[in-house]
Amino acid sequence: MRKYAARLAIGSIVISVFLGLSGSVNADSTIGTNISTTGTLTVKSNSTSAVSFQNAAGSSTLVLFNSAALRLGINYGSSLDASFEVGGTASANYLVTRNAAQIGNSGATVAYSRFGANATGHANYVTAAGDILVSGDLEVDGSVSFAGPASVSGILFLADGQVRPRTDATTAFRFQNAAGGTTILTVDSTNTRLGVGAVNTLDTALEVAGVASASGGLFVGAANNATTSITFDSIHATRGACLEIKDRDGSGFTYLRVNDGTGTFSTISCK
Repeated sequence: MRKYAARLAIGSIVISVFLGLSGSVNADSTIGTNISTTGTLTVKSNSTSAVSFQNAAGSSTLVLFNSAALRLGINYGSSLDASFEVGGTASANYLVTRNAAQIGNSGATVAYSRFGANATGHANYVTAAGDILVSGDLEVDGSVSFAGPASVSGILFLADGQVRPRTDATTAFRFQNAAGGTTILTVDSTNTRLGVGAVNTLDTALEVAGVASASGGLFVGAANNATTSITFDSIHATRGACLEIKDRDGSGFTYLRVNDGTGTFSTISCK
């Protein structure tokens, strides 16, 4: 052991230059200058507040080492719930975490990343660290892209009322039932056509597969002087079009067929 001493006082040692030790030192007093070591600092006994760095008055703990639970706290008081806790604002130029990130949540962690403490309502999708749950409101001032399914449980508001497909297609938009097996509404953005219940290719601007009704009058060509106001056509090669009218007493139907300019009413079904 080497030592250089300037003066001695009862109950204490004052060293004004350098002290070199090859053994250990136990100190319960105050050190007024710097401490330098190339080895390991070991606490005397493990506790939740084994080592603390405080302000000059000793009223505020700046850094706290919990050697019992292997935890470190900065400006966080005496109770540490995680391996590293910061009581206040922290900044980092780059943050990397191998597991899920839990933000705004001091309780139990989950397998997925989240802002807040709510549990996911879509456990079939949100399962891994790369999945994110936001318990509160989310605002995005830029663009958003979804490469998979998207779910909206409430109302969807559009600022300018426009909905556009990424590319035009004959089935650019399809509204289906919950199972996805039945198409209720089809929008053909290539040919500007709309189909209700029509599952095949749309041949006209509006197609309805089934019965359609109008609560008021039905006006065709009333907005302009069209040469043809109403057209009854058929895709059948030989039968042509047929108009089916229900009888007044409700007992059956009367059918109107036209052949070379002559119309014929009969009870012979068009079907």
